[in-house]
Amino acid sequence: MQLARTIFALATAAIASSAMGAQYPYDPAPVLVLNPKHAVAGNYKLELAHSSVTAKLSHMGLSFYTIRFNTIRGDYVYDPLHPTASKIEVVIDPASIDTGNAAFNAKIAKDYFETSRFPAINFTSEGIQAAGNHGTVTGVLDMHGVKKPIALRVVYHGSYNAEKPERMGFSATATLKRSDFGMDPNVPAEGDDMTVLIEAEFRRT
Repeated sequence: MQLARTIFALATAAIASSAMGAQYPYDPAPVLVLNPKHAVAGNYKLELAHSSVTAKLSHMGLSFYTIRFNTIRGDYVYDPLHPTASKIEVVIDPASIDTGNAAFNAKIAKDYFETSRFPAINFTSEGIQAAGNHGTVTGVLDMHGVKKPIALRVVYHGSYNAEKPERMGFSATATLKRSDFGMDPNVPAEGDDMTVLIEAEFRRT
């Protein structure tokens, strides 16, 4: 009798555990498709909950402070047959700066980005060079009223095709000079070099 009760308890626990698992549609450890040629073609949009654009600047050589842009949007057109012909467009609201300090946010937005005059930062890709899951995306950055070519060093993390809408994920970095864009208040006390860090997850539309 005791053995029967034990078997019944174990079976009940297994059924309950299975039912709880069914509540979660996403595999907690999804299998990524690492070959970009196997990603799904189409139009993708930046998925904001899992994406970020931040920048780091030196402060008097003592520390690096971080700026996060809270309002961003992006579009990505992908064709696995011609991956290097893909197009990326990103728009950033410089007034959405977040340093963790409201007064400093307002100072950076006003003194560096002059957001009342230049309300948007735009990046449009012009070319992609890829070698496996690493590559370079070149394009034009329109910031503070100045357009300059830049190169992003990109790592492709893979795509997730098991459920719709499909997703693709990247990390990217670039180093810019503020003075190249006419944003040179307080140089050199405030660093001229600005390191940009991008985490991008795109979802197919």
